[in-house]
Amino acid sequence: MSYPNIDALRADRKDHAVETPRMFSVAAATPRSRSLFIPTSVELWSLSALIAFYWLADEIVGEASDDLVNIAGPIAFSAIMGFGLVRMLLDDARSIFAPLFTFRVASAVYFGMGSLVHMVVSPERRAILESFYLFTDRDVAKLNFLVACSTLFILVVAGVAESLATRSETPAPTTSIAGANARRMRNYGLVFLVIGSALKYIFVFPVSIGWVAWGEVPGSIVTMAEMSLIGLNLLTIWSLQNARAFFPIVCVLVAIEMLVGVLLLSKTQVLLPMLMLLVGIMAQRLTLKRVIGAFIAVAIALEVLQPMIAFARDEFNLRTGGMATNATIAMRAQILVSYFDPFRTRSPSEEPGEGLMRISYVNAGAFAIVMYDRGNSGDSFKNLFVSLVPRVIWPEKPLLQAGGDFAMAASGRYAENSVSPGMFAEAYWNYGWMGVPLVMTPLGLFLLWMSRYSLWVLQREKWMFFPIALIGMKVGLAIDGMFVSQIAGTTAIVVVFHVVTAALEAGMQRIGFGALHRA
Repeated sequence: MSYPNIDALRADRKDHAVETPRMFSVAAATPRSRSLFIPTSVELWSLSALIAFYWLADEIVGEASDDLVNIAGPIAFSAIMGFGLVRMLLDDARSIFAPLFTFRVASAVYFGMGSLVHMVVSPERRAILESFYLFTDRDVAKLNFLVACSTLFILVVAGVAESLATRSETPAPTTSIAGANARRMRNYGLVFLVIGSALKYIFVFPVSIGWVAWGEVPGSIVTMAEMSLIGLNLLTIWSLQNARAFFPIVCVLVAIEMLVGVLLLSKTQVLLPMLMLLVGIMAQRLTLKRVIGAFIAVAIALEVLQPMIAFARDEFNLRTGGMATNATIAMRAQILVSYFDPFRTRSPSEEPGEGLMRISYVNAGAFAIVMYDRGNSGDSFKNLFVSLVPRVIWPEKPLLQAGGDFAMAASGRYAENSVSPGMFAEAYWNYGWMGVPLVMTPLGLFLLWMSRYSLWVLQREKWMFFPIALIGMKVGLAIDGMFVSQIAGTTAIVVVFHVVTAALEAGMQRIGFGALHRA
């Protein structure tokens, strides 16, 4: 019997060694005894205690307790959500991409801290909030109670479903992306960046900036254009781990995307590239210093952007009548430069507290609750099945205007932007207390489904499917939106994108196109 040459085998193994970045290394050495997506008993019992506090205060003390309840309740709710966030991060840093993680972030911001905003802003700012609906402390207390009940229901649904799903599964490895192919990550990052940028600057940007009047760009194209952000995220992780000389180039690309967002007068378009960079930095190696630095960077960006964009939008509307086609890039740049003129007249939108008001949903949420209690229930779910058909398949699909209809009900006219009470209050507006199980059950299942999907992408290094995972991450932040457009519509997009991506991946493997997969 002949034996193989051991030295030759060792040399061959060395030649074909796979690069292994230390991505998401926080949980690499700590095996989990429970699924990442099953909430802890601390979260569940804390939310239950908060609900009991709300109920007992109302039953025993009544309206006299509203002041205390409306301060202590949101603070406690934010703390409970914060505990869940820290627990998920410590268990597995990959959770930062999970919708169940971003859902907790959004809930803490919009319905925890946001429920305190009307108490801390100036009387003038509070009057602006009340101009949409003159809410009372009793209205806010009921909204806070509804938020706590809905959140508990979502976490319980997700936890039970995850427990049932994991009974027959082999425990997922906790070493995250050990063995990840760095070149493959780089290749996918570049492809996403090129394709996303092409779609953005050929279709989305010309319409947004007012160069062409093509009407509304299909949501599928807008979503695919965001692949450029995903490319920046992957390239951030790859460059920090394998090619630090390339990291400054990634930063320059992020700066260009942020500058474009400034020209579009959109805080979202400025912040998203920055967030993708920061998420990439934290994903490559999660440390307390990086987390704190990311929060400080976002806070500074918001502090700078809020008054500047507010002034620019007011000046833009004054000069153009709100018509994007009437404004050149030079005019936009001139408006932005004029913001730094010390002798200019300040815009009312620049006053302190304007940024805080954007995270407050007490007026819209309270209005939705009162509408149902007075017998005027909503019908924002009427286009549920229509939303399941992507516009790319049905170009003439009716526009989903639930936010405009809600604004019409409140003010008697359509607002310039859609107005939403948030999914918790929307469920009550349509179905009363039955809306909690009817709406929160599919919402909890959706968040779990997309969270598991994100983890599957990261564990299996399925970078072609990473854009779909990021869609779920983004939807987790949209708890302040409307269910039909954010959840039902996104479900259809995710299914179509997954089928197309799977077919594309299979086709690439069948024809032997291995450029993206080559080690």
